[in-house]
Amino acid sequence: MTEQILQLLDQAEALNKSANRLEAESLARQSLLLISESHETILKEKCLARANHIIATSLERRGLAEQALPYAEYSLQFARDAGDKTLQNNSLKVLGNIFWHLANYPSALENYHKSLQLAEELDNRLSIADVTGNIGNIYWTLADYPRALEYYHKALELNEQLDSKHNIIINLGNIGNVYGELNDSERAMEYYHSALKLSQEVDNKRSITINTGNIGTTYADMHLYPQALEYMYKALDLAEEIDNKQFIANNTNSIGLVHFYLKDYGTALEYLQKSLNLSEQLGDTLGIAINDANIASIYSAPDFSEFDSEKAEELLLRAISIQKELGTKKEEYETRKTLIDLYKHTENIAGAFEQLEQYHALFLEVQSEEAKLAALRESMNRRLVDLERDKAAAELEREIQHLRNVELVTMNEQITEQNIKLEWLNQEKNEFLGIAAHDLKNPLVGIVMTSDLIMQYHDNLTMDMVVERIGSIKNAALRMKEIVSNILDINSIESGEVRLTLESIDAAVLISQIIENYSERLSAKSLEVHTIDTSARILCVADRALLHSVIDNLFSNAIKYSPTNKRIWVNIIKTDTSVQISIRDEGQGLTANDMTKLFGKFSKLSARPTAGEHSTGLGLSIVKKLVELMNGRVWAESDGKGCGAVFFVELEASR
Repeated sequence: MTEQILQLLDQAEALNKSANRLEAESLARQSLLLISESHETILKEKCLARANHIIATSLERRGLAEQALPYAEYSLQFARDAGDKTLQNNSLKVLGNIFWHLANYPSALENYHKSLQLAEELDNRLSIADVTGNIGNIYWTLADYPRALEYYHKALELNEQLDSKHNIIINLGNIGNVYGELNDSERAMEYYHSALKLSQEVDNKRSITINTGNIGTTYADMHLYPQALEYMYKALDLAEEIDNKQFIANNTNSIGLVHFYLKDYGTALEYLQKSLNLSEQLGDTLGIAINDANIASIYSAPDFSEFDSEKAEELLLRAISIQKELGTKKEEYETRKTLIDLYKHTENIAGAFEQLEQYHALFLEVQSEEAKLAALRESMNRRLVDLERDKAAAELEREIQHLRNVELVTMNEQITEQNIKLEWLNQEKNEFLGIAAHDLKNPLVGIVMTSDLIMQYHDNLTMDMVVERIGSIKNAALRMKEIVSNILDINSIESGEVRLTLESIDAAVLISQIIENYSERLSAKSLEVHTIDTSARILCVADRALLHSVIDNLFSNAIKYSPTNKRIWVNIIKTDTSVQISIRDEGQGLTANDMTKLFGKFSKLSARPTAGEHSTGLGLSIVKKLVELMNGRVWAESDGKGCGAVFFVELEASR
């Protein structure tokens, strides 16, 4: 009978590895029945440990963590009775997974660290890498991103040594997720692309789909919507190819949101509705709530031609109901805020006040949850200290030596990183000086040559000719002044010498004044300006001088890059929390390559001034730094070459 039991367990483990959970669980339960009926004691504890581990793993992977817990505990006990460290290690890992799903993070970490200790004793490098990544997942869940990165990088290094490409892809994606949460889109993109490249090399279509979608989402976070849609549509095609309904739902939702941001409401509605239908088919209640709230945002948009407050209200209330049931309080209070805005717009004051009360109550609960999370982290740290205290002296010494090695590696990495940074700064300095010298050289040569011409031939020049040439000298000098001024501005900003006075500024009045200052340039190019109604006060929090410089630069650029007989639109949108200023032109537009380097120093874009105007390539980098000093953000959008461009500046609204 022992042989029959072992065969069943071998089959069950193979099925479990291939994700045939239910079949694996069924065979494991059959083996438990046979073990209970058998009078043979050989390998009994090991078989009991294996069978309970298979059942625990199956239940855990199917989201039934509470049901899985007793089986995992039995598995560990039988593995200890058998004295089998490999089985103990496996049981501790699944216990860690279960406690993670149950949000018992101290217990999850305790079991993971015990598993890691056993894996190191067994020199099971694959298990070491696996558990290390799991520990990173715990810290990710707790939003302890530095520690999450530390363990993810350790896991990545181990898997690279093992050449475990599947796990390398997972590690790269996890690191990308952390940088995404830290709003470091460039680094997130770097890791997602690495994960995608490796996924393509091993032809892992699931991972290709995931990382293609992640890249698209990151582009959307960067407000690079054309690139975002390119990758999102690719991810959708891949998801449909592998027939993964959840991936299809996720990507159609992402595509719908981007079209919503672009105010392409019809297309947005089409994709969000498709995502909703799939979520309903899958029984994905969270997905239903997300799509309901997103679709409601379309129907509640004042500029949507099919504005439907009743439909929006219905969807928002359904989303809130689901969110309450799921206990996703943070998402619930965000949805209630959308509902409050809808009630305000439709002048449903009673409804707005009712929602406002619940919104504030939820806000306090969320704050309380965050406080609990902080306490949980502290408890977890104390637990880990206790674990360290219980270790044997030899192990403790080994751990200390390990930490010393890690510290040395970290120091070397920091030194290397610092050297790279210094090298980059030196390169930037040299490039900066080279370009500045080049840009200063041309007007300087013009001044010298024109001066020599006047001095040599003044007797043969009429007064009008002299005045004309002096005008050329003046224009060249003004160009030099602009270059030097921009260089000094950059230096002041980067050295922290800019003095900031944030106050309540009427953005509409300021914009009106700037436009008036450009009346001659507008007239010279026959440009028509469409602007906001300056009679209404639109207040934002900004430094008056810095905001003037920002808007002046962007409006000057709109004129500079606009052909004659075109239009420029200047608009302001105010919400409860922000003021968004936009300047749109009908100029040459921006390519995808332009968008990637738009706000860099001395950036040379495909667009050129249309009337021989001069550009230093520093203006937009200054704009970005000034806006960020005022706690705002700036970005641009363009449909491509020849389609014009829109620049946005978003600042805090003054109340």
